[in-house]
Amino acid sequence: MKSKNALLSSLEDSFMEILKSKARSELEKGKKSLDTIEGEILDSIGPTMLQHLPEQVLKSLMSHAPNMLREHRAADRGFERRNFKRWREPFDALETIVVIAEEVGEACDIEGRDLAKAKADYQFEALSQLFPRAILVAREIIHLLKGGFPDAALSRWRSLHELTVTAMFIAQCDRVTALRYLANFDFQARRAAKQYNVHAERAKLKPFSVKELEDIDRRCAISFEAVGEELKGEWDWAKPGLGQVKPNFAEVEKVVKMDHWRPRYKWASQHIHSGHRPSENALGVSEAKQPVMLVGRSNSGFVDPLHMTAISLMQITSTVLLKKPNIDRVVYAKILANLSDNVGQLAVEAELKTRPS
Repeated sequence: MKSKNALLSSLEDSFMEILKSKARSELEKGKKSLDTIEGEILDSIGPTMLQHLPEQVLKSLMSHAPNMLREHRAADRGFERRNFKRWREPFDALETIVVIAEEVGEACDIEGRDLAKAKADYQFEALSQLFPRAILVAREIIHLLKGGFPDAALSRWRSLHELTVTAMFIAQCDRVTALRYLANFDFQARRAAKQYNVHAERAKLKPFSVKELEDIDRRCAISFEAVGEELKGEWDWAKPGLGQVKPNFAEVEKVVKMDHWRPRYKWASQHIHSGHRPSENALGVSEAKQPVMLVGRSNSGFVDPLHMTAISLMQITSTVLLKKPNIDRVVYAKILANLSDNVGQLAVEAELKTRPS
């Protein structure tokens, strides 16, 4: 609220300064009464404000910005300390999962890289591309939660779920499906480049050159030769593993028996799209005692994002580990399963222990 009050104060100060300046100028001429001057000034103040006020207000705001930002950043740091204190145990457990997952995933990649290259193992390559993205998204989720944005963290979980389901699907299908997944990037890139060029001039963007488009076409030609067709839709690469159904993510979920996560997936989509969502439905206001229009940080509503992230990260890591299982990998998969359950329990306990009375 401080920044809003500062803005209103700047507007008022600038308005009054214009009013006083014009009044002094007219009074000095000595030809009109004060009442007449005030009426004329008020009639003309709109155009004058539009001409001068934005520059004056900006100058005032920028002069106050360093102190204003210093106050806000100090408040943010204070919030983050208190927030971490409340959720420290589940944070520690989830971050432990991330570190273990990253290390065992990297070990799997190093161990299998040479053989996969020799055998043109497209499943290995696809999983090796998906898994690091999952680690990155998990870290983004943790960062958002530490910053106090549980609804944003939930929306990033949506991406983690997509990565997990896609990895499961590729792992259970054949090498042709994995190759189609890898090749699909070129077809989608060409489609995006053409769309980009259609709007480039209006959007004041530099369009792709003829040579750049030709390079994209060459890559698509190579991919076409590899898979035998142009992949037009986003999920056309998945057709061999889906049968006759329309290829989309929901069908991929069904094939890998993850469709029971669809309600949560749709729930996580609410924060992404612009459809109406009542303010009281936000995770960040789940402990509010009165209606709140949330526009900033909150330390409420962390249980679901924490636990769902732990589960999805466990699932994709286990998919990578058990593609070619051995004793060590089975052990790590079980450890991660236990840890993911623990995150949920710790999150519930943290919420209950610190819930506002």
